Amino acid sequence: MARRGYQRPPAGGPSAEARQPQAATGHDARAAPDPVRQVGLGLHAGRREEARARRGADPALEETSRRSWNRGAQVRVYVGIDLSGTERRPTAVCVARVGVSLEFHSVLTDEELVDLVLRSAPEAVAIDAPLTSPRSGRGLRRCDLEVRRLGVPILPPTMGPMRLLTERGSRIASALREKGLRVIEVYPRGAQRMMGLIGRGRRPDKKVADLVASRLGLRVERSLTVDEVDAMTCALIAYLHDIGLTVELGNPEEGTIVMPSTEAFASGVGKPSFRTST
Repeated sequence: MARRGYQRPPAGGPSAEARQPQAATGHDARAAPDPVRQVGLGLHAGRREEARARRGADPALEETSRRSWNRGAQVRVYVGIDLSGTERRPTAVCVARVGVSLEFHSVLTDEELVDLVLRSAPEAVAIDAPLTSPRSGRGLRRCDLEVRRLGVPILPPTMGPMRLLTERGSRIASALREKGLRVIEVYPRGAQRMMGLIGRGRRPDKKVADLVASRLGLRVERSLTVDEVDAMTCALIAYLHDIGLTVELGNPEEGTIVMPSTEAFASGVGKPSFRTST
């Protein structure tokens, strides 16, 4: 869902169809030409190691990373989650294997979501939801203020129904971190604005989906929902973060939001090739 609005749960609860995870593999995404793939797998290898060195060694994270890396042919896996505020509404999940495949799933419960992420064995997980609350218990966090200074609107984490989303985001992040996974808070709609992919008040369309997928070394061959595009953007930010091409807004004590850096655009990873009208 677009960060971070609230949608009223449907009357009568979710449909049976919404309960079934929907994967899109070979028919929905195929590998792009080798030069695109090499951007993700070779060009920034040194920068990726530098980023890891800055974060410091964590045995649990290194083991998770090793499992993902050894899945075959140096496949890098990243998970993006467009979290809904309640288990009664579907959450869109994108599992991105850089240069190999994209999978899109729709899940309802916390248990289903955590299980899907763990089975994917990702390098990093990016969640579109506030993962922390303001120190004062109300208003905006420092990271929210810094996002607003960039000209991107964002809602307070504790305002009305946003409180439910914040509580759920914190709960999911804690469950994944306890399993040794690296979890970051992201704002995909804000990242799309910063990258020049959408204008003010606009929603991501097929062109945005195609461009985001291309930065993961892939192509999408079917129409995606807005939530799926946002989840895929989350996965892209997780990938950029892993190779050191992001900035963290805010402070670790209160919470940070990870955004693509201008260096990411200049390097060709995440660099927009078009701009929509505002």
